[in-house]
Amino acid sequence: MLNPSVLKIVKPEFLNLAFLIGIIFLLCYSKMYESDITERWREEK
Repeated sequence: MLNPSVLKIVKPEFLNLAFLIGIIFLLCYSKMYESDITERWREEK
């Protein structure tokens, strides 16, 4: 097992990194999704 003190140092950094990656992924996904919708909307008109 890891040392609790080491875990306390590593955990917040890891959580922040995972949080940032999640936000970036969501932003990229929403951008792709929006462009897909606008293209379909243009085709229908």
